Amino acid sequence: MSTDAFGTQSRTAALDAGSIDALIAAHFPHVHGGQKSFFIEAVTATTATVRMKYQERHARPGGTISGPAMFTLLDVAVWAAVMAALGEAGVDAVTTHCNLHFLSRPAARDMLAKVTLLRVSRRSAVAECALYSEGSEELVAHGVAGYAIPTSSAGRVIPHSGNMIP
Repeated sequence: MSTDAFGTQSRTAALDAGSIDALIAAHFPHVHGGQKSFFIEAVTATTATVRMKYQERHARPGGTISGPAMFTLLDVAVWAAVMAALGEAGVDAVTTHCNLHFLSRPAARDMLAKVTLLRVSRRSAVAECALYSEGSEELVAHGVAGYAIPTSSAGRVIPHSGNMIP
């Protein structure tokens, strides 16, 4: 992996896990569906690990996790990695693409997403994400997702003008 325009390979994370969790609560509380589902476990400047707590609403017939729940986990986890790299200035980043390959049946328990940023530029970020059932090393799903990063005409990341977390 090469060093990007923000130097994310060689520096520490712009936000820690607790700050990213607070951003989710402030800007996207609906993602939890009434009961907190997603927990940012760890971040670095180029990685994130996010847990989706098992809830019945994530299950599908047959005792497994639904595809839409896994897509949501991937999306939240990649967004968390982008926030760790960019800080609050990237809060308005939006998903541009997402491709998820389902590889094995997930168990009806917590799922973990492990994200690695592949590239972060002034306008976009691309990441890969591996999904696992808690307690298993078997890969359940593998995805690649991209985010557009809002920029000004001068090519600078546009600072978010909403509620900022101190």
